[in-house]
Amino acid sequence: MGAILVTNRNAETLRDRYDGVEYMFAPNETVAIPEEAARHIFGYGDPDIRRVLLRQGWMKSTTEERAALTRLGNFKIEAATMRFEPTRTEPAAESEARPKVKLFEQKKADANHPRNVSDTGSAPSA
Repeated sequence: MGAILVTNRNAETLRDRYDGVEYMFAPNETVAIPEEAARHIFGYGDPDIRRVLLRQGWMKSTTEERAALTRLGNFKIEAATMRFEPTRTEPAAESEARPKVKLFEQKKADANHPRNVSDTGSAPSA
């Protein structure tokens, strides 16, 4: 089973659950879901779509079927395609492989810092 891409072109968000996982379809956003979830939530691949229209509450009687089908039709549902691209197989140059990280920065000693002032009140001589 593959992934299905769902884009909600309705004005309101749809929330639904499948197999213990909650899915949220916000307007104009695309969400990837498992094919089984798409079948349950949207009737993906199911020849009798009325079950989904009733379950979603979009249709309570056959007089509401046209509006419910329009609402379901506002979801763009398509199979995701996978594309594999080759990756670089040769090792990266040493300078690329390990970035140089400065762990700390040495600062010039402040002559007036309490640690650097002798008992006489002046900075120790170097």
